[in-house]
Amino acid sequence: MKLYTRYNNEELFKMMQSLVPYDVIKGTDFNHWTDASSYLQWVIEKGDDIAVNIDLDCFVTDWSVVEELVRDFKNGEYTHAGIPDAGHLQGRNNTSWVVQNPFFNIFSSSRVLWHYGRTNMKWEDISRMGFKMEWYHQRPSFVSEYVQCMHEPFNGIFNWLYEVGNPMWLQGELHKDGISTIIKYNGKPFALHSWYSREYKCDQVQKKRIDNLYKEACQISQL
Repeated sequence: MKLYTRYNNEELFKMMQSLVPYDVIKGTDFNHWTDASSYLQWVIEKGDDIAVNIDLDCFVTDWSVVEELVRDFKNGEYTHAGIPDAGHLQGRNNTSWVVQNPFFNIFSSSRVLWHYGRTNMKWEDISRMGFKMEWYHQRPSFVSEYVQCMHEPFNGIFNWLYEVGNPMWLQGELHKDGISTIIKYNGKPFALHSWYSREYKCDQVQKKRIDNLYKEACQISQL
């Protein structure tokens, strides 16, 4: 297993890294918000068997749950895991449930790259893949109705993975701060994701909120 992050802030990186038992590999050339797709391609191609993508502002509170998740992920022969980006997360109701928001994901690099070779597609073509309407009613029971009207740079890769692969779904719960997400597997919380990490250097309100979330994660991880 290898861990990766889209790096743009050393302070947040040290905070996130302090709560995981592996060195996290920095993706340093993906600083614009439109680079999200190429970053995920990089993670998949650099990854070993299991590649974990974790945001700088995603703070792990229980690594034993992550280990359980990875074990079940392997045994279930899944290609990718994450939380639906529509119909489930607070404020994320205009993209697609097929897309898994890339603040915490697991990829089986070997399985994904096998499909990549089998389909004989290029990443540029994959990045343009859209949502298919026949998928709408296939959504998991915990995903509610939503209006899809926005396209994120990373949508294409998740649309493609849904079509060719075997997705595993995580769930999220709104944190008491009204913004952050509590990430869960099998009902067990294992990480806190703050959102608005790009505001950390320039917005004192968001910085204080993220710092408090990190302190909370540190307290939980020591229980």
